[in-house]
Amino acid sequence: MKNLFIILILLFLFNLIACQNVNTNEQKNKKKKQILGIRKPVVADKFYPNNTEELRSVINNFLANVPQQKEISPIALIVPHAGYIFSGQAMAYSYKLLEGEKEEKEEKERKKENYKTIIIIAPSHHSAYRGGSIWYEGAYQTPFGEIPIDEELAQKIMELNPLLDYLPAAHKKEHSIEVQLPFLQLVLSDFKIVPIVIGPYSNYQDLTLLASSITKAIGKRDDVLLIASSDLSHYPNYEKAQYSDGKILDAIKTFSVEKTLEIKAELLNENIEGLSTVACGMNPIIMIMLISQQLEANEIEILHYSNSGDIPKYGDKSSVVGYGAVAFYKNPNKDKIPLENLNRELTEEEQELLLTIVRETITAKANKEKFKEYNITSPILNDKRGAFVTLRKEGKLRGCIGRFITDEPLYKVVQNMAIQAAFDDHRFSPVETKEIDALHIDISVLSPLRKIYNTDEIELGKHGIYIMKGNKGGCFLPQVATDTGWTKEEFLSYCCTEKARLSEDAWKDAETDIYIFTAQIFEEKE
Repeated sequence: MKNLFIILILLFLFNLIACQNVNTNEQKNKKKKQILGIRKPVVADKFYPNNTEELRSVINNFLANVPQQKEISPIALIVPHAGYIFSGQAMAYSYKLLEGEKEEKEEKERKKENYKTIIIIAPSHHSAYRGGSIWYEGAYQTPFGEIPIDEELAQKIMELNPLLDYLPAAHKKEHSIEVQLPFLQLVLSDFKIVPIVIGPYSNYQDLTLLASSITKAIGKRDDVLLIASSDLSHYPNYEKAQYSDGKILDAIKTFSVEKTLEIKAELLNENIEGLSTVACGMNPIIMIMLISQQLEANEIEILHYSNSGDIPKYGDKSSVVGYGAVAFYKNPNKDKIPLENLNRELTEEEQELLLTIVRETITAKANKEKFKEYNITSPILNDKRGAFVTLRKEGKLRGCIGRFITDEPLYKVVQNMAIQAAFDDHRFSPVETKEIDALHIDISVLSPLRKIYNTDEIELGKHGIYIMKGNKGGCFLPQVATDTGWTKEEFLSYCCTEKARLSEDAWKDAETDIYIFTAQIFEEKE
């Protein structure tokens, strides 16, 4: 009887603790809901009408003015985000693609059903930070009503990348997501959103990792649309805006992130009067380009271009803002874009300069001399690209170190990798002064990583591989397969065991990510 009494007491205490834990969790969830909840409109009556009927009429007029377009089901769009009076017509060119084919005036008959989630990636105009801020639960509200957040997808994206969090200030006043929503509500039905605001301190490495996280979270879903919210040039005169915007749109159309960043740098270096930025949403644009490539988009359509000087009633042509509508899509009649076509290669002069930097840096380090300062003007050598430096002596490896993703310009990466290959490769003793003349140098300049879902895409001798599972990862350069004569399976297995410290068949695991890249490889002449 006594034992039964003790058991009953213990059960009571257990239930009491359990109830307290449930209440605590409910309180936490309630608190979390209070933090986000419903994001109210902040630019209604400023950027667009707050009255629902007026808003509906304005948007429908913009859509009606768009001529017949190609039948495209976009993977991603670039859409402007200024006040509707300035950019509304340009926005309509993107959103017209999402309308149904029926001509009935009833709104529900015109809406497409193929997109269930819209990921909107926007720049931060009011808050400076690194990474992204994601509104991961609740809803965004417009005069047309609330749009729910795709909480499952948002949470999955957050879990994949520590650079994504919720920052209240990033969403509080930001217009670049909000202005997209009324258009979406008129052309789509029964959809959810994932709003992400990218901070201005995000570097190319951050954008690459953020893009990869989003791609992985999307997985095999084909009902997700991506939107990069961005205007183009800010505040040059009308003609200069057309010049700047034309160059950046042409660069985007090449599908090359490298080329786009190169043209951006060139335009800013031209010191065009009044030009403060070539695209305020360049970070979202870069992310959209990277994600679209991963999702196998192979064609880009420039749907429309205009600037604020084109507005008859309000157009001041002395200082304008540019607006471009762009669609990324998969053309089934066109091959996938080869990875190597996305990146401009270095010229012979640029190659020679990097090889000289490597030799002069190793010599200075070995002799304990001050490193030479280099005045590099080449846009591609100032671009943030990965590279490997390989040293050989009498035909044998003497050191090899590289870096895929970096905050530094290419020439600095090569200089730093030269030091590490010569003095910090743990497989070899540091290079001595007497050895320098006998060293043979080659450099591999890397393309961006592209995730693959089928190893049939790997071409031995052409593609390098980077294998990552959890916090373990390792790579082989393209030339490794050629030098060893390995089969594709050996190439993958040895990368797992020798570089990533994984099991030899880890590359077959669904949780293992495999990326491919190409490399422009060049060496010193004899």
